[in-house]
Amino acid sequence: MSALGASWAVLGEEWGAVALRTPTLPPATHTNTHVLGRAALTLIDPASPYPEAQGALEALLEGRLAAARAAGWAAPDGGPPRVARALLTHHHPDHVGGAERLRARFGAELWAHPLTAARLPFGVDRLLLDGDEVPIDGVGARALVALHTPGHAPGHLCFAHLPSAQAMVGDMLAGEGTILIDPDEGDMGLYLAQLERLHALDLRRLWPSHGGPLDAAEALPRYLAHRRARERRVLDALRAPGGAWRALDEVVAAAYADAPAAARAGAWGGVAGRAAWAHLAHLARQGLAAERPPRAPGTPPEWRAAALACAPPPAPPSELARALDALAAVMGRLRAACPWVASQTLLGLRRYLAEEAAEVLEALELPPGPAATRAHLDELGDLLLQVVFQARIREEEGAFDLTAVARGLTAKLVRRHPHVFGDAQARTPEEVRALWTGVKAQERAARAAEGAAEAAEAAAAGAPRPLLSAVPRATPPLLRAELLTALAATVGFDWSGVEGPLGKVAEERDEVLEALARGDQAQAAEELGDLLFAALNACRHLQVDAAAALHGTCDRFAARFEGVERRAAARGWAMGALSLAQLNALWEEEKRARRGG
Repeated sequence: MSALGASWAVLGEEWGAVALRTPTLPPATHTNTHVLGRAALTLIDPASPYPEAQGALEALLEGRLAAARAAGWAAPDGGPPRVARALLTHHHPDHVGGAERLRARFGAELWAHPLTAARLPFGVDRLLLDGDEVPIDGVGARALVALHTPGHAPGHLCFAHLPSAQAMVGDMLAGEGTILIDPDEGDMGLYLAQLERLHALDLRRLWPSHGGPLDAAEALPRYLAHRRARERRVLDALRAPGGAWRALDEVVAAAYADAPAAARAGAWGGVAGRAAWAHLAHLARQGLAAERPPRAPGTPPEWRAAALACAPPPAPPSELARALDALAAVMGRLRAACPWVASQTLLGLRRYLAEEAAEVLEALELPPGPAATRAHLDELGDLLLQVVFQARIREEEGAFDLTAVARGLTAKLVRRHPHVFGDAQARTPEEVRALWTGVKAQERAARAAEGAAEAAEAAAAGAPRPLLSAVPRATPPLLRAELLTALAATVGFDWSGVEGPLGKVAEERDEVLEALARGDQAQAAEELGDLLFAALNACRHLQVDAAAALHGTCDRFAARFEGVERRAAARGWAMGALSLAQLNALWEEEKRARRGG
């Protein structure tokens, strides 16, 4: 195996890695290709584009398959030994150079994250998402868990074997050379967050793509400390007298003086300049650095420290911040280690969101006291879980995270309350509502100006964005009806008084009866919908909370029905044996008793 470079065992003979020569970033010269399984081989990163390395890997695989056949092993599906699949950690050429040849030679499927698949010059056979399991045949529990770890690359995946606390970490860390976070496609903030995530998994050993294995307990804290120390040096390099703008090569000269000369060689500080650029972009997103657009096309921007960066050191994290950080970390661990949590999707979580919201509302209706307080606390936690859960899934997709949700909400609250955080005046709830409506209209106009797809299509057709599209279709029906009619009323489409919708209630009732007389069940259902809509419109005109009114009716119905059950039991009657006339008689008795009481 000397032609392949170093090799080592991961979990016995079924798990191993070989180092293939690749065009990787110096000083590294090889990329590790992992080979796992007994009779249905799984590879991680068929790395090399060089024919001699590809041939050596193919010879190794042929030897593994021949040994499996000689031992009488079969694939899990009963078929002969084969190369089943290759997992791609990300799209960089030094990781996927042999992927197409491997598929053509062995019929192996290529699996990758959607964001990796979108960047490859060839197609993949299966998409992998965070939490997906990859079966590995052999002795014992062999499933790998895919972990979406963006930062170095948007679709970067690690593969963890949680029973043994080991993970193949691709380009998250390196046993040889360094990991470049390139600003063109990398994100330093995401990268640091994913290192934290790996650290929270309490892994024992890490298998990087370049170099030998790493002790997780030592390597992860060291990488995090190094990156944070470097970012502090980059920030210090911006603190020039008078707040002067700093060019990228100036930042590199100050912050990377200890780096090898080769790392600083080249335009704008070479590899060190690219790394510094990623740190600067992260500092700018944190509000610690200000960015000035480049003076000429194709050149980097300039930076200086923001006012916040010159302020005294921030106070220690609050109890709230620590609690939310711990909650986010627990959710990350659950997505990685719990099969049920890992299998959930955004659409699948809809029912739980509705259930938890309903349970919060139920807790609010409990009589005041310690039990009600405890119930409210518990149910608010369950509702918060749904927010954290969905934000985590979006973070795994590379869309946004919980921090972005909190920041966006804060900005929205400030923006929509100009009478509190600005110069606007509003002294009554009605004036506040008018301000709110105006700010939301401005937000819709801003989104259209930014080029939202719907607004762009409407503008091309010469039509404005539909007014009622502001109410999501997934809004609960009672609330949706109220919001739709209230929005329509803002442009004058409304009755002048409650007599209008009450008249509509009578009209729709007659139309239901007419449809039933014709035997048209579908039309009757439609007219019943119109009847309910008219009744809700009447509630709005009377400023009656329709949901609360309906809840009250449900409570009265339940209480009266329980009274009917008690009256039947007192007379020795079985409810299921009573006729409708007898049930109605008991119902009227209960009504009279309640009115008399």
